[in-house]
Amino acid sequence: MGSKDVIYRRVSGTLTNVGTSEETTIQLPVQAARTYLVHKFHFVRTGGSAATYSLELGRSATWTTGDIDELVAYSTGVAVATKVNTVFAAPVPIRSDSDGKIYLRPGFNTGSDNDAKYALIVQLVKGGAS
Repeated sequence: MGSKDVIYRRVSGTLTNVGTSEETTIQLPVQAARTYLVHKFHFVRTGGSAATYSLELGRSATWTTGDIDELVAYSTGVAVATKVNTVFAAPVPIRSDSDGKIYLRPGFNTGSDNDAKYALIVQLVKGGAS
């Protein structure tokens, strides 16, 4: 397999006026259920009244924390001044929902005025359509 067979995509977005229990939809490159490898996840809180956040990524809208559809969960109560810039030692496999989406919960501890930016570097797994 040559390097031309591996294609990475950056998926990014901005969150504005996010509250404590909001969930953000992240559209991945293919709008169908697919398996991806996440190589990097970056999250920066840019404003608002929260003091901490607790990031989670899930496969389905309104998943339950700790259930099978929770893909990645970071430590709870991360200080908002702490940026998440994770380059995974081994890529994290994730499976999108049927529309090619995953879901981000920033988990801000207070307020409805929180802003942030996020970016993921993902790789589509060949044959990951089943």
